[in-house]
Amino acid sequence: MATVERILQAALVLANESGAARLTTNAMADEAGISVGNLYYHFRNKDDVLLALFRQFEGIIEPLLSSDSKVAGLDDWVQWWLQWFDHVQAYSFLFHDQHYLQTSNSHLRFHYHQWAGQIEKAQKRMLDELKEVRQLVATQDDLQRLGCEMTFIAVFWPDFYLLKQPRPESVQDCSIWSSALKQMLGLLLPYLRVSAQMQFEQLIKDADQVLQNRIRPDR
Repeated sequence: MATVERILQAALVLANESGAARLTTNAMADEAGISVGNLYYHFRNKDDVLLALFRQFEGIIEPLLSSDSKVAGLDDWVQWWLQWFDHVQAYSFLFHDQHYLQTSNSHLRFHYHQWAGQIEKAQKRMLDELKEVRQLVATQDDLQRLGCEMTFIAVFWPDFYLLKQPRPESVQDCSIWSSALKQMLGLLLPYLRVSAQMQFEQLIKDADQVLQNRIRPDR
């Protein structure tokens, strides 16, 4: 494995485990099995490493946000969210530590801003596609509002959910995303055609079971 990849992998493990604020170049070098000098040969500082991880995540989710990512029905829409949850789980520190990352790194703040807009655009597009295949009955204002609410879930739900828990350190990630699925069920159900409501509820139940089996608790 190339040195840069080892550094990024080490940084990702440490940031997910302990948070971005506690991440140090010494710890990254130790985890990667290299000297600190070698790390500084490839990255100027910790912020550069975090920015590289963010860009790595952007590359991974790009296919999900692309206009080529079509949803032909509710099952495709639910599968989109399962893929999203998987990617978020792999880079969980980007979501748990948003305040620190945005206030300590102006480059990351800019990327977060761009990224949130892309997610909202993708959500609105998918809802439009569900309406086109006669799964949804909603006005454009409804779809705009739903797209905004879905974006909140995609980006901020982990922090919001943990904020409500008396012991957030004991919460498993599968519980976070299980609650997100139920939230989306409540948001979308009133706009579904009657013929699609039972199917959607079953899809959410099946997806919840997939999450219970797939997502391991990290934090």
